[in-house]
Amino acid sequence: MKNLKIGTRLGIGFAVVLALLVLIAVIGSLRLSSLQAEITDVVSDKNVKVATSNDMIDSVNMIGLLHRNMLIMKSDEDLRSFAQGVADERANLLKKLEALDAMSFGDEGERLLGDIKSARQAFVGVQQQFENLIQQRNFEAATSVFSETYRPAYLTYLDALKKFIGYQTDLMQETGRQAEVLGEQSVTLLIGLAIAALLIGVAFGPAQASSRSYMARSVPAEEAGRYFGIYALAGRVTSFAAPFMVATVTALTGSPRLGMAMIILFLVAGMALLAGTPYPADRKGR
Repeated sequence: MKNLKIGTRLGIGFAVVLALLVLIAVIGSLRLSSLQAEITDVVSDKNVKVATSNDMIDSVNMIGLLHRNMLIMKSDEDLRSFAQGVADERANLLKKLEALDAMSFGDEGERLLGDIKSARQAFVGVQQQFENLIQQRNFEAATSVFSETYRPAYLTYLDALKKFIGYQTDLMQETGRQAEVLGEQSVTLLIGLAIAALLIGVAFGPAQASSRSYMARSVPAEEAGRYFGIYALAGRVTSFAAPFMVATVTALTGSPRLGMAMIILFLVAGMALLAGTPYPADRKGR
């Protein structure tokens, strides 16, 4: 105890606390990165898919409205205007569908996107049949197709888009729940590390003093210098062992958690050696 000045003990304790604070900062940064990844997934992926699908619904509704108007306003000028509007909305739909097709999906997402494509193909076929009848000015037959064939295909297309939106919305909600849990776990972990840093900082000085006191009482007084020399040498020589083991395990496994867990092995080994070491100071006549 006398060989280790109070300033040195406090300095070591401060260094340990500082190291734990750095660890807190690193873990906090990693957790924040995970939260950022979850937020980015919602904003840049799922939200974009939902917005694109909603735009497609608007275009489908506009096409339905323009085709209905063809049955009401039958002048050549109006029909040409409606036909141009339908062509524009179809081009917009195709552009949006290509944008969705370029995105990544899971199995369920791919299936729902396939349903949208199938419903679109069927709806386009009915539209062409309807428009051919309009061009022929066969409004009676066009009205029949609109009621019996067009409307079911139109509703099927909308239903496929709405199911896709519902699925993406569920994924966003699940991601939000996961981000919330991750945030709560991060707060708990950081608080735990902060408390550990405080406790280690408080206890480090007495631990150092106890180890030296134990050493002083365990060796013969006439050989104390030699034993304390070995004690100091062993501490310096083996100081690389734990960092080396942590770095090696981390490099081999790719997991910092497993690397840090190696420290537990050193603690357990030290306790085992200490438990099996005789304590000469307890002998009579020492």
